[in-house]
Amino acid sequence: GGRGVIQQTVDLLANNFIASTSVVTQNLVLSPNVLEAGWRYKIRLDVEDANGIAAAFVNVEENRPPSGGSVLAFPKTGTAMQTEYRLVADAWTDPDPPLAYRFTVKVKGESGQATQLQDFSPLAEYKGTLPGGLDDQDGAVIVSVEVKDSLGAISQAKQIEVLSKWPVIKSEA
Repeated sequence: GGRGVIQQTVDLLANNFIASTSVVTQNLVLSPNVLEAGWRYKIRLDVEDANGIAAAFVNVEENRPPSGGSVLAFPKTGTAMQTEYRLVADAWTDPDPPLAYRFTVKVKGESGQATQLQDFSPLAEYKGTLPGGLDDQDGAVIVSVEVKDSLGAISQAKQIEVLSKWPVIKSEA
């Protein structure tokens, strides 16, 4: 079922609704957050000059970030700085392509920022080694993907745990 149409008149001269200095300029700039997320707005512009009166309509909708996807890792278990992992951004959708993908990794149980593996790129996968996890976390690292559409909206990060264990070094004794 489609959403019903609700018609509501908005006064552009209402307090803080427009960021423009005047309603008679060529550019109309709305103040941040004056339109509610999730709604499509149809704006009617009435223009009057010496030649007469005309009206134009413009549809405005908030740009939403890419959604619906996940991150996959192959293999799920490997050796730190040796195994080549393949991380894949899977099933992301957005009406504003092309999409760009950023991959990061964070050692589970450590504080601080995640390390970037690949900055926003049209490649929906990353191939490479991963750092080793902590022994008390069984070598777990958390890999994440964020996805950006062509208008700059960035998704929430989706993440998956992968085991990346440091190799056991036999003592030289």
